[in-house]
Amino acid sequence: MKKPQLFVPEKHSAAIDSVRPTVIGLDVLRFFAALLVIGYHYFFLSWAEPAGWGGVRDAVGAEVTYSDITPFTWWSWVGAELFFVISGFVITMSAVGKSATDFAIERAARLLPALLVFSTLSLIVVLGEGLLRPGEAFYRWAKALVLLPNGPWIDGVIWTLTVELVFYAAIFAVLVTNQITRLFLFTRIAAQVIALFWVLVAITRYLADLGPLDSIINYGLRDTFIFRHMLLTTGSFFLLGMFAYEVFTRGLTVERSAYLALTGLCSFGAIVAKASRSVAVTELDQNLLVPALIWLLCCAACALSLAYEKRNIASERVRRRARALGLVTYPLYLVHNIAGAWVLGRLYEAGLDRWGAAVAATAVCVAVSYWFATRLERHMHKMIGGTLRRVDVHLRAVKLATR
Repeated sequence: MKKPQLFVPEKHSAAIDSVRPTVIGLDVLRFFAALLVIGYHYFFLSWAEPAGWGGVRDAVGAEVTYSDITPFTWWSWVGAELFFVISGFVITMSAVGKSATDFAIERAARLLPALLVFSTLSLIVVLGEGLLRPGEAFYRWAKALVLLPNGPWIDGVIWTLTVELVFYAAIFAVLVTNQITRLFLFTRIAAQVIALFWVLVAITRYLADLGPLDSIINYGLRDTFIFRHMLLTTGSFFLLGMFAYEVFTRGLTVERSAYLALTGLCSFGAIVAKASRSVAVTELDQNLLVPALIWLLCCAACALSLAYEKRNIASERVRRRARALGLVTYPLYLVHNIAGAWVLGRLYEAGLDRWGAAVAATAVCVAVSYWFATRLERHMHKMIGGTLRRVDVHLRAVKLATR
């Protein structure tokens, strides 16, 4: 298989440090996906989540409800699934032309600063408000910092990072075995395996009882930890992004169109399956197809944006602003759920109405995230990356000396 065409990076301002090229459509979609997740947490989970879990409802800590807009908010958890699609595209773009070591160092330097800072901020809120016992709070904080797959964590949004880590590990394995030229072959094999999984799900649910296999599949779907970390229920999203990258760099063919359709169909089914277990569907009588249709609409809009961007060069100002949105998204995702929800509750208790409190809390989170992304994060990124590279050089020197 031919080596994929590289997407050449461009220069950016010093304030917005970059570790990857700018793709405007993806950066805008990434920020929009974060807003969707914020909407789900602030306007649905803030009152629908059971109390005592140490989550967003407890962090708000005020009797504020948005139950009257449930049809417009319960489905916005699909922002997380949009993140997975974007990650499939971006991580493939980041991996091409990289060594396994460089890839691992870049990923660690990108993930760790915000994870450390905002998980610690969540810990401070949880301890300060007495939402959990100190021992349990520190235990969840430690699990978050090492991205232990099985939660709960100090902040519930960490679950997506643990799934991302499995995807990163798969890409790292490809790089470390020097199989990058076969990456797109592996994506096709993985797409077929996941499609077979969903065929079995459909058979067990609608057509026949497959005995022990039926029990395994149904148990795995109920206990989402198992299948999502095996990438059975989440892998199709990453693969969709990877095929989108292949099309973006190498062009659209019948075969690539077929795999886009296959992974898109699997992803659609995964969202429907997830929605079917949502309290909004099981208890509040919401339509389980809505989140899948919203997700599909967002993906279609992004595809059109990518097609346009490939043929039209945006101005440097537009690209810089889009990149800023992209960089703000990750810290925004981590800061909003516990710390941001706490701000929402305190603003509401201070006299703001429920809408003003939610909008103001979101604005505070965006401002904090922008400051972090443009000031603190780039320094921490360089420090962590530099430290890891020095360790790598030292280990290589030791290895050579012992030969």
